[in-house]
Amino acid sequence: MRSKVLLLTASICAVCVLACGKDPEVAKREYMKSGDAYLAAGKLGDAAIAYRNAIQQDPQYGEARFKLAKVLQQSGNTQAAFREFQRAADLMPSNVDAQLQAAAFNIAAQQYEEAKTRAERVLQDQPTNMHGQLMLANSLAGLKRIDAAIAAIESAIKSHPDQSILYANRGAFLMAAKRREEAETSYLKAVEVDPKSPRARTELAVFLWRTGKTEQAEASLKQAVALDARHLEANRLLSELYISTNRRAAAEAPLQVIAATGDSSSRFALVEYYIGGKRYPEALALLEAFETQTPAPGEMNAVFKARARKAEVLHWQDRNMEAHAALDAVLAKDSNNVDALSVRAQILLAERKFDKALEAAESAVAVDGNVAEAQLTLGRIQQRLGHVDKAIAAFNEVLRLSPTSVPAQLELSRAYLTAGRPQDTLQLAQSVLARQPRNPEALLLQAQALLRAGNVSAAERPTSALMRDYPRAVAVHLQVGDLHRQKKDTAAARAAYERALALDPLNARALTSLAALDFSTGKGVDARARVDAALSKQPDSPALLMLSGGVYAQLRDYASAEKVLRKAMELEPSNPNLYGMLGAVYRDQGQIDRAISEFDRLVAKSSKPASVHTLIGTLLESQQRFDEAKKRYQEALHLDPNAPVAANNLAWLIAERGGDLDIALQLAQTAKARLPDSPEISDTLGWVFYKKGLFSQAVTALAESVAKKPEVAVFQYHLGLSYAKAGRAGLARETLNTALALDPKSAQADEARAELSRLPAGS
Repeated sequence: MRSKVLLLTASICAVCVLACGKDPEVAKREYMKSGDAYLAAGKLGDAAIAYRNAIQQDPQYGEARFKLAKVLQQSGNTQAAFREFQRAADLMPSNVDAQLQAAAFNIAAQQYEEAKTRAERVLQDQPTNMHGQLMLANSLAGLKRIDAAIAAIESAIKSHPDQSILYANRGAFLMAAKRREEAETSYLKAVEVDPKSPRARTELAVFLWRTGKTEQAEASLKQAVALDARHLEANRLLSELYISTNRRAAAEAPLQVIAATGDSSSRFALVEYYIGGKRYPEALALLEAFETQTPAPGEMNAVFKARARKAEVLHWQDRNMEAHAALDAVLAKDSNNVDALSVRAQILLAERKFDKALEAAESAVAVDGNVAEAQLTLGRIQQRLGHVDKAIAAFNEVLRLSPTSVPAQLELSRAYLTAGRPQDTLQLAQSVLARQPRNPEALLLQAQALLRAGNVSAAERPTSALMRDYPRAVAVHLQVGDLHRQKKDTAAARAAYERALALDPLNARALTSLAALDFSTGKGVDARARVDAALSKQPDSPALLMLSGGVYAQLRDYASAEKVLRKAMELEPSNPNLYGMLGAVYRDQGQIDRAISEFDRLVAKSSKPASVHTLIGTLLESQQRFDEAKKRYQEALHLDPNAPVAANNLAWLIAERGGDLDIALQLAQTAKARLPDSPEISDTLGWVFYKKGLFSQAVTALAESVAKKPEVAVFQYHLGLSYAKAGRAGLARETLNTALALDPKSAQADEARAELSRLPAGS
């Protein structure tokens, strides 16, 4: 065996010597000829090696690069193909095919200016080249020059009036220009020009679906499939349409057609369908088939992906030990496998092992931040941990990678709702509904966002649609309850929440809503009894423990509140809301030091630690520990220079207790810029102006505070003093007397009386 190895090595060396001895021009053409032969025989890997050898002989060999690019594209290595197409096109500026291929990749990569340049290069030599005209039009559309794109496609149509693809593209551009009727005419023309084209009918269907004509879209897709039963895009869209219109059973047939093509992404689509219908054995059978099949070129990662997905399915079947074992097997061979790390994070999240879940998700993203599923998992974990800003960032990253991802749009929509941004929630929900008009999650988010924005009448339409289609969904009854509650129909709201509770007796959201109604009607004891009953059935539910802690605290049963909140913290030590609730319990009992201790623990877990430092600062102020309070506000501003409450409170302390008034003014103005409608901040700003001797500016700011909250004595007092210093004695007397009438025993009362005594008589 040893001698054979030596002989083989010697043979290779001999070949290398011969190759090295050849004229590079001759060698490159021989390699090129070998590559062509391998390609003709379907040996893509050998062909790629031969073409690379040719390029090694002559790096400027554009033809070899062009053929290598095609082989890489066939092998599924699109990124490498993109690079080689670009190099080939640059080396062969007159090669039309190379320019068009490179331009197509430029457009896919949103490099529209480069695509436009290449298209124009083609059209210089061949003014009526249809593909060049099409590339030019699409690059112009990508650059948002829609009118120019329409003009370019019209020119192409004049040259090639029998090409349906041109009419379909014109339809897309007209739609972008919001010329809907003309767009529909153009899509119909594409079908008329080539009635046997499944592509034309598929593109018409997409337009019809986007414009709400779902039945017509379905008919057009069925016609496309009738023309070509294996047309991938038509079958894919037909399956999506069936699912979005609650006809899951009908979606299986087109998905099976797609899966039969052998493409891994197509087979995964069928896997997802089975998973969505909880048909786990069928999903597992498909996934296990990956392990016994030789992956196609460019799909070497499909086996690992299938094993990771298999682990996820095992988890959903409550077979967690098997799931973790399957992931261990993948990670033992590839410790940086993104799919396995991402699935591990999902399973750990379900097991409430939040810190480990976050670690796994962050590892997946660190390995490859361009994997949308890993970013989605990371966002879900951050959302669950209460790190809303980080969740929003992750979901936005998913949409950068996959702009049409419905799960990411829905998750981001939910995150925006949590962050108090209902308009952003509404925009995303409507984006999903434009494609899937009956998507229940999108409808629910739309209804919730409209309700949160105060548009009760508009929220009734999606709520009614949900009630019609999903009469036994707990979330729908909760939404109905919220709607009635905002309409101040307490009886109807209670009935809806009770229906939700009847469907799910331990639902924390329903229990919370009923508890809120109980407290609003003076029946807090009823809330406690209901929550205690639920907790007795599920004593280890963190959600129920949090709810009971809140109920006990409202009833001032602080001992019970502390007990259940501490138990919840044992179960979910990473949940920042629990630390805040426990801190509030201590604060309400006057145990400020214990409250500060809990809030300090919250700092490390909060996505917005600046706000926690601000809260601690207010607690320290209540104990007159002003220097410590200042440090907390400064720490908050170090973390978030625009934190309005911290800026306001620090400005106030400087104005009241001495310090640089210029800094105080800058802080107060920062707070005012962030919260311009806050009367408290206007009061701080006015008081800083007063301390600086800028009395007219003080009057302007303080008058705004008084206009918004005339019942606050200290606002009246500050305004009265400012009027006095500004020489407006009559207004000063009136305002100071109002302050005394509102609170004759306030800390400022004696100073108000003294100032009144100093005012000129009769003024």
